[in-house]
Amino acid sequence: MSKNDKNIDAYSKALLDKKTEYNEELKKPKEVHQMTEDERRLAEKTMSSALDMLRKERGQKTIAEEERLYEENKVDSQHMEDDFTTSSIENEQSSDALDLVHTMLQDMSNDDDELLPSQVKKLKEKQEKKEKRKRKKNQRKKKKKSLKKRN
Repeated sequence: MSKNDKNIDAYSKALLDKKTEYNEELKKPKEVHQMTEDERRLAEKTMSSALDMLRKERGQKTIAEEERLYEENKVDSQHMEDDFTTSSIENEQSSDALDLVHTMLQDMSNDDDELLPSQVKKLKEKQEKKEKRKRKKNQRKKKKKSLKKRN
């Protein structure tokens, strides 16, 4: 169907004319405004502040706060990776788990349902050692955090 058909109504004709105008607009070369460095920085600053305002209205942290928290957590996780590995968990827990299983088997072999005093003593000592290790590890982590915050 072309624009020159006499069987189309005025509305269809207007649509065809508009489509033709739109196609002609597409063929024209587009003018691209090149921003100067100062204009670009100002536009970025404006957009950033508008985005921060929107985030605050939503109860979110600003982008700068998010970036700061990400960097802090990134540094903390890197230090944790140094101390915390799958093998370190296996090394710490395997002996404790084996001891616990051994104690339980011995307990089952005894006629009494209670642990022997020597077994209770061993378990308490192992628990105390484990707690001491955890405290020391936490103290080291706190020291590393405080040193990084100072820097």
